[in-house]
Amino acid sequence: MKGAIIGCAVFCVVVSSLGPVVAEQRINQGVTSGQLTAAEAARLAAGEDRIEKRRQHAFNDGEMTIKERRKLNRQANRQSRKIYRAKHN
Repeated sequence: MKGAIIGCAVFCVVVSSLGPVVAEQRINQGVTSGQLTAAEAARLAAGEDRIEKRRQHAFNDGEMTIKERRKLNRQANRQSRKIYRAKHN
């Protein structure tokens, strides 16, 4: 049981750390395809940077609380929607 909990904790951290990479790829793909202007891409990238800075701040004390995790998840979901809307307008 203990191994399963540790495995889940490691997996959850790895998955959450992939979010900024995927978002950056989506933004770059939008610029390449012409769906996003340079200004839109810069604004979206700045939003991703803010979320990453908040994620690092949450990990400063060595652990992320459930409240911090939920808040970061909501912010990442909002940012993902912003990327989608900017690419499809």
